[in-house]
Amino acid sequence: YGMGEIGSRLYDELKESCIAIQYAVDQNAEAISADLKIITKEEEFEEVDAIIVTATFAFAEIEEEIQKKFHGTILSLDDIIYELSIE
Repeated sequence: YGMGEIGSRLYDELKESCIAIQYAVDQNAEAISADLKIITKEEEFEEVDAIIVTATFAFAEIEEEIQKKFHGTILSLDDIIYELSIE
């Protein structure tokens, strides 16, 4: 969730990895050009293992909104980075 600068960099890092990225979610989906399906938060979310929120400054609000449509794991990029740094 969030295809701004951080979301785009995360996608660039993960697209060549063993992690399969199905789609991205961004409020400005129509204005983003990428080789990835991008939907708005109003559209139906496809079933995936997890959604990573890159807009960490508004994580609580975004998580609450996503939970209305998606019942899987929702992760903050900050939490992922923190977990990697303590291992």
